[in-house]
Amino acid sequence: MKLNLFLTILILVFSNGFISQISEDEALKTEAKTSNAILLDNYIEKRQRSTSKYSKQIKPNDQKELDSIVKRLKVEDPNSYEYNYVEVLNQNHAPNTFSNLEKAAKISPNNVELYESYITYYELSNNPIKKKQYCQKLYESNVFSEGLLEYNYNLLNSLEDNSILFTYGNNDTYPSLIQQEVKNIRKDIKILNLEFLKNLDYRKNYYKRLSLKTPECSIDELIEKTIQQNPNRNIYLSITINPKLLSNLSENLYITGLAFKYSEAEMNNIELLINNWEYKFNANELIKPTENLTLNKINLNYSLPLIIAYKYYDSKGEIKKKKEVEKIILKIAKEGNQESLIQKHIGNK
Repeated sequence: MKLNLFLTILILVFSNGFISQISEDEALKTEAKTSNAILLDNYIEKRQRSTSKYSKQIKPNDQKELDSIVKRLKVEDPNSYEYNYVEVLNQNHAPNTFSNLEKAAKISPNNVELYESYITYYELSNNPIKKKQYCQKLYESNVFSEGLLEYNYNLLNSLEDNSILFTYGNNDTYPSLIQQEVKNIRKDIKILNLEFLKNLDYRKNYYKRLSLKTPECSIDELIEKTIQQNPNRNIYLSITINPKLLSNLSENLYITGLAFKYSEAEMNNIELLINNWEYKFNANELIKPTENLTLNKINLNYSLPLIIAYKYYDSKGEIKKKKEVEKIILKIAKEGNQESLIQKHIGNK
């Protein structure tokens, strides 16, 4: 069963809420802000608006605004944490900014957002030992809830062995790396994060290590071009990826859980999805009530596979399983403020 119309609509409705480029503790901000901190917040907010809605490519005018914030911080306080941190972000963790990262870490060594930057840097520079160390630090920081870690466990377990997974943002990448590097879960999966892949040298080297043909294209075309040029590879796409980047692929996308598999051949993905849900997923955290706004948004991604499971159990007359899934769907919908839409698609309205 391919990605049909109502699921496409569902993704389009939810997509703005699904993707969060910030860690879960980002919402916990102090009331008193220094001018540097305000500029840092402005930079991060502007960068998120520039890249996360419809495109991963920052437009030239938006980049000029970002550059101006970095320049102002450099002029006003070049030795500050804020300047050194945004310099790293603004140059997409380029090797020449490692000294800035080290300066920022010296000023604020326990700042969790730096752990993510170190992981990114060591991933880009192919230093697996250091990457693993900072995955451990990030895990021990407890910045990611158990529910989000469980989500990424289920994301990885949506895939066949030795597959390639494209991810979109922080919340479908760093927790997945924690699962792999700290908990040794699904280390056979190769993660291709679109933010990391903006670095052309990294893209070329990583694709070479994976024996993938490397497309010469913009970041927004990369998924489509990679699939086209590597037709015999098992490639999956995180359900969090903005549908705008997948529109030309939708006829050949099959949902298998919290990911889509691209396949030009017809495949029975429903039985695969049901098997993943029943035997490979964990739902211990999913069934617990939560007021975590980030988790509530990302948990809405379960709606797509669970609506399919609900309809599958209904067609098979498996009433108990149908009711169990319905309970979870409605819980997710309520916490994510999408009750009316979800109820419509399970026939409750």
